[in-house]
Amino acid sequence: SRGAWYNRSMLKVEGNKFMRDGEKVGWIDGAQIFDKEGRNVGYIEDENVFSRNGKRLGYVHDDYLHMENGDKMELDQLKEYIQGGQVPTLVRAAACILLGD
Repeated sequence: SRGAWYNRSMLKVEGNKFMRDGEKVGWIDGAQIFDKEGRNVGYIEDENVFSRNGKRLGYVHDDYLHMENGDKMELDQLKEYIQGGQVPTLVRAAACILLGD
């Protein structure tokens, strides 16, 4: 199903940074994801994406990113939404969930 992610503009991976329309919107350091203001917004562990408070927000399973709100996205769509870079699928999933509009 098309979730809130569908209307977002594309993200691009440049090194450990996530860019949107030429501006840095966040980055990853180890398993931690930070927004453009430098706030820790969440982390990844195993095949799961968590908020900074430890609430599971989504997970990767069977060629889909499943979100706890019931939305899901094919991993091929995720690769279209978050382009570039050599980062694992789980990192792309975390950026999609944690760094949305």
